Amino acid sequence: MLLQKIPMLSTLSAKVAFSIYITLVGSIASAQVLYATEEQETDAFFNETADNISVGVSANDPHYIYLSLLRKLEDAPDKEKTLVKLKALADNNIADAKYSLYLIRQQIDSKSVSREDALNYLIASANDNYVPAQKTLATLYLSGKGVEKNAEKYYYWKEKAAQQGDGDAMIDVARCYFAGKGIMRDDTKGFQWVIKALNTQTSRFNDWNMLAQLYEQGRGTPVDLVKAYMCYDLEGTAGIDEKARIAPRMTEAERAEGLRLSREWQEQNHSYTFPALGLEHQPDGSYRHR
Repeated sequence: MLLQKIPMLSTLSAKVAFSIYITLVGSIASAQVLYATEEQETDAFFNETADNISVGVSANDPHYIYLSLLRKLEDAPDKEKTLVKLKALADNNIADAKYSLYLIRQQIDSKSVSREDALNYLIASANDNYVPAQKTLATLYLSGKGVEKNAEKYYYWKEKAAQQGDGDAMIDVARCYFAGKGIMRDDTKGFQWVIKALNTQTSRFNDWNMLAQLYEQGRGTPVDLVKAYMCYDLEGTAGIDEKARIAPRMTEAERAEGLRLSREWQEQNHSYTFPALGLEHQPDGSYRHR
């Protein structure tokens, strides 16, 4: 929930920020993205903004004003007035504000912003190439919530987000190609998007089971049991049964090579599975050294 994730901010310089608010937003001419991802926005709450406010810096910065408005929405008894200010920021082409306006309108009632208006702001934010808005809009087209269910539009917006480097969207696009959802089925392109997600997310990649199955089944790529074994190993304890399942189809040398590739990847990316750290899963759910 957007309002729930906002931490407490100091009120220092808040009055100054809001007093120059109208002047500032009137000067914004073209669409602007303040934070490329929701993670960056959250980090700003905990780091940049708190530090800046503590020394009275950047009170007239759009980043600060935007975050202050969100904080105001959490605390103010009269949220409508603050929502109107956020709407003004959105009307002056801050893509983040358009997206937040949509999210907040789903949580609170408003006389000045209808649900239809909020949806239009979400669409505008997606057209501003704001990745979180593109992913959310895609989800709406998948479920048919507030819009007509449309697989092609789901794919379209997911691909937009993927093209901007969002790893999760890349996996969703890959799934579209594998299932033929919103786009003609193409296992090769699906596999390529999974590899792009791996290269983008590196240590944060967590779709090893999917990649392992693609190598095992030869979907979009030649069958490669060594790489499948590697990927199942990179799942950690979750891949133990899968490794045991394909092991009889492999030579001892092939299994050893799969493990070597797995360890090599872990060392290069500084991301280690519990087995690689010498830990074994215990009946009580914990992990202990062998």
